[in-house]
Amino acid sequence: YYLPNRKFPSYLANQDLFDIPVLRKEIIKVNQERIWSDSFTKTIDSWRIPLKEMIYNLYLLEFRSRLIGPQAVDFGLFMNTNKAYVTLNHFNNDYTSEVIFTKKGGQIFSFLLITVKNNSDAELLRYKLIDEIEYLQSIPLLTNIIYKEYKALKYRDKIDHTGMLYLLSAWSHDEIKVNILKEAISNLERGERNEKVLESIYNYSYKRFGRVFSTKKVQGLNLDSNVLLKRNIEIEKRESLKVIKEKRIKEPTQTTIEDDYEKIIQKAKQNSLKTNRIELD
Repeated sequence: YYLPNRKFPSYLANQDLFDIPVLRKEIIKVNQERIWSDSFTKTIDSWRIPLKEMIYNLYLLEFRSRLIGPQAVDFGLFMNTNKAYVTLNHFNNDYTSEVIFTKKGGQIFSFLLITVKNNSDAELLRYKLIDEIEYLQSIPLLTNIIYKEYKALKYRDKIDHTGMLYLLSAWSHDEIKVNILKEAISNLERGERNEKVLESIYNYSYKRFGRVFSTKKVQGLNLDSNVLLKRNIEIEKRESLKVIKEKRIKEPTQTTIEDDYEKIIQKAKQNSLKTNRIELD
């Protein structure tokens, strides 16, 4: 579960002690990287230390209480990274609940990760998510880049969750391009065992746009009555338009006598001009 990003916080205004200019100046000297690292790693157990370090330690404790919070069971920094974890109590003892923090520049990004215990596949996926998730500034240009990567996928991947992730990722950087969202829905409807994902996207599309962008019927869906009705209407309208289009292609174009006469005259003029050109040559 992705959480809102935030600016790197300053808690200098939280304690009157930090308003003392001399002490405040000492804290400001410490850069963000050191504060971030020390907040998750530094052991604070002795107070027989210089006054400057004592004030800094008090600030770290304030920083921890605000950022990490009292619900933390454990916390730490992943070695050689700017990523940190905070372990929380989970209502189900079979699961581990963690908030994963990433500091990038002056921003802190985070997500909640819930992992089932005693499961090697879950542990592998947990490690992969923590290790590989990166944060980039969202710009519309990324939509085109990710969409090109999607186009290079094999067909079976395009109609599966792999293609869906590419398309939804591309769309998230430029939400004006609703056609990309439509393509994600259309592809999932062609694939198999995509019912749960389609339910979520249908519901989101209906709330956001008042439409579900469905192209074909999919069995086994558990949808709200309003969403289901809208989906059926869209499919029936699409099928009706398809029938009308095919009918127009099959039926010869009806013309009037005047139209036929005009075509004969035009053809005669063209033949006459062709004859005159031959004689002139």
